[in-house]
Amino acid sequence: MNSETPTPKRYRPAIGILLTLALYLSGFFVLLTPLPPLYHWLVDRRRALWGVVLPIFAILVFVYAVLLDPLARFYQAHPAWSWLLPIPGMNFRPFLSSRTAALFGLVYFLFFVGVAGVVQHILSRPVHVTRVLGGAALVFSAAGLLLYAGYASIQGISPFGFASDYIQLVINEFIQVQEKAGLPLSRLAVLRENAPLFARIWLLFSPSILFCAVLFILVLNLAVGKKILSPFVRSIGRVSLNATALEFFWVWAVIFCVGVLLLNSFFFRQTWLLAASANILFILIFAYFLQGLAIVSWFFEKRNVGSLVRLLLYGLIVVLFQIVGVLVTGLGFFDSWFDFRKLSRPPGQKKT
Repeated sequence: MNSETPTPKRYRPAIGILLTLALYLSGFFVLLTPLPPLYHWLVDRRRALWGVVLPIFAILVFVYAVLLDPLARFYQAHPAWSWLLPIPGMNFRPFLSSRTAALFGLVYFLFFVGVAGVVQHILSRPVHVTRVLGGAALVFSAAGLLLYAGYASIQGISPFGFASDYIQLVINEFIQVQEKAGLPLSRLAVLRENAPLFARIWLLFSPSILFCAVLFILVLNLAVGKKILSPFVRSIGRVSLNATALEFFWVWAVIFCVGVLLLNSFFFRQTWLLAASANILFILIFAYFLQGLAIVSWFFEKRNVGSLVRLLLYGLIVVLFQIVGVLVTGLGFFDSWFDFRKLSRPPGQKKT
């Protein structure tokens, strides 16, 4: 067959199924699982559901029912092979039943299907991108917290106690890894001494961490999906993602949260007030960081910066995150006043 011959339509669902399973069971690239369903969602939504999503779900039911426990025992005996088929939810197996771990894995896959649906909605319709992303992240996060609270209620356990124990377990495993890596004893002592404090901070910010993780997955699949699928689906080429921006209202939300934190630290000293204002502020900081990245991407595009140079500069942001990340976040925050993209925005184009 000629290499330029397009893939026959009858083979596309099978390829989509294989790619989705490969990504979902890849470990490192699991966050990109929505991309193959997204393509089929854009081409034919009904066929995507019956021809791709449901067959994958049936295959995963079989995988979790048959392979979860044998693989968990095998990886426990041979840790070096744990990369081979990292089934999502397997890491919960030591302290959850196989049925609960399997249920988590299946819900996790359905979450990715939902992400594909949200991204398809943004790429195929004229919508306010930031509102759709924020609303979807809120819905997914709230659903996850409700499912967790429901599971804790059914099991008769404390949601906070169970989460605290899991966080403490993760921190202890991290300390063990650092110890094996040869971290100096003085630093190990500091980590062990402050482990309960790290656990409390992590628990305090767990709602905003969940929200930001969901938002990151949405934005990642939206950006990568638009880049990869634009040559195959012409309609999504018209969607501009680097023109997005938060409304000015959220500047007042940041100021309000900072004010509440200051008042609470000096006068009220209420844990619930600290948790609410700190989580909202953390979410807004992350949102302004994403807006700053959108501004950087805008100028990369306007200056025709090559893909390799862009990748290196984005990598520099990650490597020097403590410094550059603050600058990017400030760029996104002060864009509410200065609109850094207005000088190069085509006439009549507005923020989305």
